[in-house]
Amino acid sequence: MMTKLSIITRLWSHITDLRLLIRGQGNKTLSQIEEELDLTEYYCRPYADADDADKHNEIRAGPETVLYFAQK
Repeated sequence: MMTKLSIITRLWSHITDLRLLIRGQGNKTLSQIEEELDLTEYYCRPYADADDADKHNEIRAGPETVLYFAQK
């Protein structure tokens, strides 16, 4: 089982990979990043039923930010 900190580290790595891809400076393809994201999602599953799963309902978050990949 992967620790929560390890999962957070992986997620930041995915964010960096996506930012580099958008800038045209990435070493990974979108397909490779998506495969790695799928694996990270698998590692998150044991935490899906954790006691703090409903904590997000207590937090007042701002409007959602939508990110997308655009090609010219």
